[in-house]
Amino acid sequence: MKKYISFNERGFTLIEILGALTILSIVLLGLFTLFPQSANFQNINEDKLTATNLSNLVLEDMRNLDANELSPGTYEQFNTRDSLEIPSVQNDGQFIKHPDFSLEVELRESDDENILRGIIKILHKDNEEIMRTYYLFEVTS
Repeated sequence: MKKYISFNERGFTLIEILGALTILSIVLLGLFTLFPQSANFQNINEDKLTATNLSNLVLEDMRNLDANELSPGTYEQFNTRDSLEIPSVQNDGQFIKHPDFSLEVELRESDDENILRGIIKILHKDNEEIMRTYYLFEVTS
């Protein structure tokens, strides 16, 4: 007569537990590498958004200038006698409300003598160009 021996098979073996932990750690390791990368992209996008807003602010300031004040050249100094009067920046081009950003404006002549081509550059604190905006300014001759 055969004896039926009952084995309790409701639990997990050591191999199954180690396999599950290995798979779980691989998945979690992949997810954890996304967090620093996501934070880095957020900082970059925040800087670009700030630069876009600052560029629009400078563009509005330049639209308010008298057309006779605009002359071709590259401007890195502002609010002095021979430069552009931009109220949102300090004399050295650093923005008042965002000191990590600075401004550079380049005005070039165009084919039409009543138009100047403007390039507004927003630079980060390490002089890395973050934003470049082009605009046509009407001047009187």
